Amino acid sequence: MRELLTGLGILSYYAVIAGKVVAYCVSYAQSLIVGAPSVYGGSATSTLVYFSFFLVLTVLVVVGGVQRGIERWAKILMPILLALMLLVIVRGLTLPGAGKGLAFYLKPDFSVVTGKTILAALGQAFFSLSLGMGAMITYGSYLPKTADLQKSGLSVALFDTLIALMAET
Repeated sequence: MRELLTGLGILSYYAVIAGKVVAYCVSYAQSLIVGAPSVYGGSATSTLVYFSFFLVLTVLVVVGGVQRGIERWAKILMPILLALMLLVIVRGLTLPGAGKGLAFYLKPDFSVVTGKTILAALGQAFFSLSLGMGAMITYGSYLPKTADLQKSGLSVALFDTLIALMAET
């Protein structure tokens, strides 16, 4: 029961954020068509509409099952997400001051790290692990019996770390 409530809470949180992202994308697309700057007010009604739209899309994917739903859409959307991330990284690295930002990111000043910083980092790590555990248990149940778990685990850890570093850039 606890896992169900946790999953529901996480879904509720992310569905609202995803609905806002859809709303911003629609607003931006409208601004391109009209030729005016993008303005998104974010009223309660529009938030509810886009939240509902995203939930309907999520339900349609989940109803498709693991292979015809989640796996099929993950094969399409994950490469798109990676390409967009790389595009944003390349664009960011071409902006003035990018070198200073990159140095700030890759050469941390440990003298400003406090107990509060460590607590915040641990909170983020536990949140990420809770999401990861649910995904690993779910997808792990679909692995064939011949799968090399050590090799799979190593590649997941490697790519997760690489993508996380890229996302922070």
